[in-house]
Amino acid sequence: MNDRLKLMSYMLEDIRKVTLSGISHLSKEQLFSEPLKGEFPIGAYLLHFAECEISWLEILSGASQPEDLKQKAYYDKWFDPSGSSDPPSSPPEIFYYLDVLSAARKILLTICRG
Repeated sequence: MNDRLKLMSYMLEDIRKVTLSGISHLSKEQLFSEPLKGEFPIGAYLLHFAECEISWLEILSGASQPEDLKQKAYYDKWFDPSGSSDPPSSPPEIFYYLDVLSAARKILLTICRG
């Protein structure tokens, strides 16, 4: 196993557990609302975790990641986009965030375990 991927997996797992525990009581509207004017919603940060896993997997493994997963994660479209912003128009259901995070995590763990 690539030691860099293994280390990244452990680090991301730790922050993932803390974050998911911290947002477990929030509604989909709370995840979608700007906490302060001009700030990204918590949901954007959640999907940014998936973006990070996707991006780092591409960098460290050299393998492209699924385009459909990138679209579901609003890859480079919601949290601090480098081009045009295209966030969701209405609050995604909570399971949507969890499903995207799980899909990105599953790929990471599959690659890490060989």
